Amino acid sequence: MKTFRWLSHSCASLILGMASALAGAQTVEQPQIKVMLDWAVQGTHAPFFVAEKRGYFKQEGFTSVQIDRGGGAGAVINAVAAGAYQIGLSDLPVMVKFNAINPQKALTAFYIYFDETPICLVSLSNKNPIRTAADLNGKRIAAPAGSAIVNTMPILLKATNQTQAKINWVSTSPELMPTMLLKGEADAIGGFTNSMIMGIRALGVKSGDLTILKYSDAGIDMYGLSLMAPQSFVRDNPKTIAAFNRAINHAIKDTIADPRMAIAVVRERDPLLDTNVELERLQIALAQVITRQTRANGLSAATPERLKRTIDMVAESEPLPGTPKVEDIYTDKYLPPAAERVIPPMGH
Repeated sequence: MKTFRWLSHSCASLILGMASALAGAQTVEQPQIKVMLDWAVQGTHAPFFVAEKRGYFKQEGFTSVQIDRGGGAGAVINAVAAGAYQIGLSDLPVMVKFNAINPQKALTAFYIYFDETPICLVSLSNKNPIRTAADLNGKRIAAPAGSAIVNTMPILLKATNQTQAKINWVSTSPELMPTMLLKGEADAIGGFTNSMIMGIRALGVKSGDLTILKYSDAGIDMYGLSLMAPQSFVRDNPKTIAAFNRAINHAIKDTIADPRMAIAVVRERDPLLDTNVELERLQIALAQVITRQTRANGLSAATPERLKRTIDMVAESEPLPGTPKVEDIYTDKYLPPAAERVIPPMGH
């Protein structure tokens, strides 16, 4: 009789557990979503594939999360605003500019991945190196049209009193940029540190042969890569946004704790990626994630003051139809509790 009661209790618990899991899955308004990354799949994007591999999306009630490569910040924002993707990973300052110009299509960021801007210019130390913004006038810079560097260059020029500088943009695809620099077809390439530096390093160029001008070197303090969606989507699907945040937050912490595991997962998506290159790339990326601010306050711990500073830098750098409000570009309503966003010890 005791055995029967124990089995009955166990079966009841199993049934309740399954019912609870099904109920959890039903609470997500959009169980099938499409996500566009900012760039070609790289070590930087490890958390997305870790969340997929370890079942975090499924645990949160998603039945399908399609993760696709992107072609630059502007392209991602346009795709998400057009409804081709529900969620995008893109540069927050570029989104600010987009919202100012397209208030009827405005997006909202709901999780900040890069606490600091990674935007930079990379040139060869022995060929027309760009050490400061004063060296930019007349230079050829290779970058995809609509990318973060193209959209935010006015911010760098304004911050360094170089607004009269003429930039000769060479529009190209992400894959061709490093080769163009080495061949002398461009004086510099522009984008994110984690992409630009390792793209050239992968071709055999040593770090010491590169001249890197970071926006942060010019005192530009802005947030960087963030998860974003149309304002209407965020408003109408709060459980979906909160669930996605929980899954990706869990995966970011896993990635920080075990970068080698994370890169192995990314290579399952693209076996041609070089483990050592992508591991170094991920370390560069995580330097934008793990900052003094996030160590003290946790992942995606944005402050109204820094958000306003990001907005103001965009608005003051070039004429725009309007200036978005802080609450229109970022919301922390759907973040996991602060205790769940504490950064773990970093692995190697």
